[in-house]
Amino acid sequence: MIDADLVIDTLGRGSAVSNWLVRAGWPESPVQSLDAGVTYVSRWFQKPADLPDSWWWAQMSVMPTSDTKPHPIEHDFLCQIFPIEGERVLVTMGSWGQPMPRKEDDFMETVHKVRAPAFGRAVDLCEPISKVFVTKSTGNKRRRYDALENPPAGLVALGDAVCGFNPFYAQGMSSASKSAVLLRDKLAAAADVDSAFTKDYFASQRKLLDDIWTLALARDQGYENAEGTDIAPRWRQQLAGRASWPIFNHISATTREDEVVAQHFADVFNLDEAVTTMVKNPRVLAGLAWFAVKRAAKRTKLPIGTDNQQDPPSDIWRDGKPHPAGRALVIPQGTPRGEFAAVSAAAGK
Repeated sequence: MIDADLVIDTLGRGSAVSNWLVRAGWPESPVQSLDAGVTYVSRWFQKPADLPDSWWWAQMSVMPTSDTKPHPIEHDFLCQIFPIEGERVLVTMGSWGQPMPRKEDDFMETVHKVRAPAFGRAVDLCEPISKVFVTKSTGNKRRRYDALENPPAGLVALGDAVCGFNPFYAQGMSSASKSAVLLRDKLAAAADVDSAFTKDYFASQRKLLDDIWTLALARDQGYENAEGTDIAPRWRQQLAGRASWPIFNHISATTREDEVVAQHFADVFNLDEAVTTMVKNPRVLAGLAWFAVKRAAKRTKLPIGTDNQQDPPSDIWRDGKPHPAGRALVIPQGTPRGEFAAVSAAAGK
């Protein structure tokens, strides 16, 4: 037995604390869930010592197609080449409800089936240095400790132990950090760590997590194979499935020419602003509408379309023309043809 005034559950998705509470006499905490069947596979590679001119970028992302016509399942994959330490890269491919390669040979074959051939060509230049890792524990799951009328004194939960997200969206560590900061502030102002403190903390944490939960479910609710308590009605699933990527791509394109929209979009991704706040902002809505007009009139400053069957373009564009400083920016889009599938990069050669 260990006596403590404060116990913080950080045992992750597999935490059994909620079950222990039930066995100790507390009522069962409600659980919200939505599992869209996401599976992703990853493998480590060593970058080549001498990078070719075609490898001018720092990170490559190939987004799922928005084409509703029949197409290979690999065109629905979300694929990434991430730079990591030691001049290595982490190559990841993931899908919603589709079978993924688990063997080394299958992995190498599949990288050439995604919808941007530049992805497979880049992987071919690297040397594999690990096996294929498979991750299937990706469902959104939220334990509602805030619903307990009389929570145990001095017991709180952080991170995936209270709310785990689909890791595709990279929200886990940020939301856990925000909960930790909230706990720090609550402890600094508390006279005692009692049941009232715990109840107040969970109530405040609920408000913090509500917006992040909404953002996480926005895309996952669009899949018919999704399971859980927070499944959307069929009409909303169809709307999310058809509209989510085009909307994301339009906002992303707008950020390249509108600094205000770019800042709000970055704040949403960094969990510093709720997505509901951003979409209600008149200035953001005006910026998105104006960019749509410019796009329809072909008056955008930056080029919209590039061929995703070719290597990505690599010019810095400023004031509507290539800048002589060199190559550092790719124009990301997610439409099926005529536009390169979202390759983002830091300054390269």
